[in-house]
Amino acid sequence: MAIGIDVTHYVTAADLSPAFPGQLADLSPADIRSFVAETAVTVGTVVCQGTSAGQCAVVASGVADCAVGVVIRLNVLSPSDLDGSGKIPAGEDVSVLNKGRIWVLADDSPSVGDRGYTEYSGSPGYVSDQATTALDTRAQVRFLSEKNSDDLALVEVDFQNVQG
Repeated sequence: MAIGIDVTHYVTAADLSPAFPGQLADLSPADIRSFVAETAVTVGTVVCQGTSAGQCAVVASGVADCAVGVVIRLNVLSPSDLDGSGKIPAGEDVSVLNKGRIWVLADDSPSVGDRGYTEYSGSPGYVSDQATTALDTRAQVRFLSEKNSDDLALVEVDFQNVQG
């Protein structure tokens, strides 16, 4: 019995994404905080302080200076820890990058060096170079890459001066 193997396509660098949402960019110093998800939160997005200390939640409109960092994708998460859409369910532990470099879900067309806004409608928590329906997080987010075809961009964040 012969076994057929398709060798017409080889994996190339163009086939691979450089990262996953919420992946730390490197091993440089980083400030990581622990929270409990008050609401389901998406890996690789900016989250806000929840209603009580130690909680984080999805970015909502009209909440100024609430952002505490970006949800990190941890290798200890099993597929059953996520709800199938890249979200960590409410009540689960969440690691949030408060300062450092990380791959985030991005919208619009950022360029290297642009400052980032955090969206609260459409794609809550996504980082954008546009101010439409977004929190002003330009002081905390700087793009280190353009957005790729997987909607990922490398950013440097510093939310240490934001209360949370």
